[in-house]
Amino acid sequence: NEFKGFQLLRHNAIQNDVKHMAQHGNIKAMDTGLSGLIEVDGRQGDLLLSGCGRHNKDLMLDFFISHPCNNSYILQASSVESYALSLVEDRKITKYAAAYRRVGIDFIPVGFEIFGAKSEVFSKLFKKLAEAASDVNGIPYSVMFSYWQRRMSTTLQRYNAKVFNLAQLKISKAGGS
Repeated sequence: NEFKGFQLLRHNAIQNDVKHMAQHGNIKAMDTGLSGLIEVDGRQGDLLLSGCGRHNKDLMLDFFISHPCNNSYILQASSVESYALSLVEDRKITKYAAAYRRVGIDFIPVGFEIFGAKSEVFSKLFKKLAEAASDVNGIPYSVMFSYWQRRMSTTLQRYNAKVFNLAQLKISKAGGS
């Protein structure tokens, strides 16, 4: 369906920003085609960063965007900051981290809430990637960090607008029928 298509485009756009950020720091970033890494469920991560894990292991990233106003989360999210983000992040770690560890790869879920909050786990990696890009390009860390933060925020909000616009069009069409 179209709605899922726009959500996937948003997911892929954020993934692409992180890939480019890593590449600006001379970090090899490989996406898709990794289905052999976890054979039990056929799940493949979204982006593999060479040497970015603990003890210079490769690091698999799995991107997600949560919505705190989802019916499943709204009650808790109204009183717990980043509830939806933390819940989805914990579920992904539980589901995939051990399987990646068995093949010698570290794993982190890279999460955003639809309104822009990002996970603490990703915040740490984001700083590391900004530092690498800063060092490689001779650009002050604060400038590099700020640029990538604004870029990802803009990407997220631009694709959110597309998702919301499509939802509004569907509501309008349903009301007019």
